[in-house]
Order: sequence, then structure tokens, then C-alpha cells
Amino acid sequence: REKIHPEIKYLLCHNYNYQFPILEGNTSIYHIKLGVPVPEYQDFIKEDMILQFSNHSHHVQSIELAKLAKHFKIKTYLGGPISNDYPLLNEIDNKYVFYLGVRTRDEKIEFLKKSKIHSLLFSIPINNPPLSCFEALSYGNAILTTPNGCMPTFITPKIGRTITNPDTFYSACQDLCKIDQRDCWEKAMENN
Repeated sequence: REKIHPEIKYLLCHNYNYQFPILEGNTSIYHIKLGVPVPEYQDFIKEDMILQFSNHSHHVQSIELAKLAKHFKIKTYLGGPISNDYPLLNEIDNKYVFYLGVRTRDEKIEFLKKSKIHSLLFSIPINNPPLSCFEALSYGNAILTTPNGCMPTFITPKIGRTITNPDTFYSACQDLCKIDQRDCWEKAMENN
């Protein structure tokens, strides 16, 4: 707030996926991006694995990701809180699909440094790429996503793949393992 407009006492932050709350007529709205700056570029030793850190619920398709990972035998690590009504733990086999629990930011970054692919599978349209997308790109992770909302226009072949059905999952993962870390980092820098 102090960097954007010091004389404003309060700054209202909201999620772009939802409607603005009703505001008084004299309210000014400033669009800001939260998060930490993109680190300096570094080549990381990557493993063929998918990573998804999110609030696991029906709209992020974590269960679908877990089922595909088991079917195609691709190591997948899921981290973050799970909604009470979402039976994700039933899909954890600790052979191909692992649940990391809630981790600190530093622990999450260590996983981002090792993984090749970051999953952002959504069942709902989103208006802007989430901050986790930029964070993953910052550490050289290619993005695996669905064609909902803004993601098809944001994701280019140099940084990710959009899958339209389960049949395209395996070939998309194979392609993503070949993506250059620097291209991902550069995309994050464009939006820094």
C-alpha cells in the first residue's frame, strides 16, 4: 500500500475470479500483483515429476490429476490444504502420487527447483493466471493446464501445454519435459 499510494489508508485486495464487493462511490481501485520478485536465472537439476501446490478442491481437479498420474505412471507430488469434502487422500498411493501436506514457502521452492512440470488443472474459468503459475515459471517449471478462462492465451508452446481431455495428458507431459527452463523463467520475468 505504501509503495502504491501512501496517502490511502486501506488497500482492498480481492480475487479476480469473483465479482467486486459493492464499494462506496469514492473508492479507488488499484490493480496490484502480490508475490515475491522473480529470482535470478539458474539452471536446476530437474526430475521427471509433476508438482501441484494448491488448495485442493473440486475446482482444481487434483483427483483427476492423481488418477492420470497413476495410470501413466508419472511421479506426482501434491501439496497444500485439502477441502473437507474432497476425497483426494483416497488417490494417494505413495508409489506414483504423493501428498506433501502443507509446506512452508521455502520447502515449496525446493520442490519447484526439482520438478519439471507444474500442474494448474482447473474445472472453472479463471480471469488471470494465478500467482503459483508465475512462481513455478520462475523456477523453470513448464505449466500443464486446461483450456479454461485466460490460460490458453497465456500459455505458449515454449512454456506449457493445455490439455483438453485425458487422452492428451501423456503426450503433453512428454512435451513438457523437453521445455527449456530459461524460456519459463523469461515468461515469469515479463510479468514481474
